[in-house]
Amino acid sequence: MIRLVFAGIKACRGCCRPIAFLMTEDGELTLGITLDACKAQELARSCEGPAKQKFLTDFWLKLLASSAHVIREIVLDCSEEGPLFARVDVNREVFCCAPQEAVGLAAATGLPLYATGRVLEQMHLFHPADTEGESSNVIQPKPKPTLH
Repeated sequence: MIRLVFAGIKACRGCCRPIAFLMTEDGELTLGITLDACKAQELARSCEGPAKQKFLTDFWLKLLASSAHVIREIVLDCSEEGPLFARVDVNREVFCCAPQEAVGLAAATGLPLYATGRVLEQMHLFHPADTEGESSNVIQPKPKPTLH
C-alpha cells in the first residue's frame, strides 16, 4: 500500500465538479477524486479553518470518540474493472464507503490515507489528475493534529 497526502481541491473546468487531489508522499503520482458540492465544502473547511456548518462526518467522529471503536486504517481500492471504493478498518471490522467519504474522513481525523497498488495501476480510469484545464485556485490543506 502507498500512503497518499491530501494536496488540495480544484474545480475542474471540464466537468465543473470539485476534485480532491491526492499525491504519493514522493510527489511522483497524483490521483484526482471527484467530490460532490457538500463534500467539497467539508474538505475546504479543513483547508480554510473552522466553519459554522456541521457535517455528517462531525457526527460520526463524535460517535467514535464516545465509544471504544478506533479507526485503524483508511484505504482506497478498486476492482479489476475499475470502480473505485474505500475500506475503513474500525476495530478489525472493515466497512466500505465512497472514495470521497474516505478522503473526508482522513482529512477530518488527520489519519493517513492509503491506496492499493491496483488503484495506482488503474489511475487512467479515474478523474484526470493533471492540472491542464483545471482552475488555478487550489485550496491547500492546513496541517492539523491527528486523533491518534
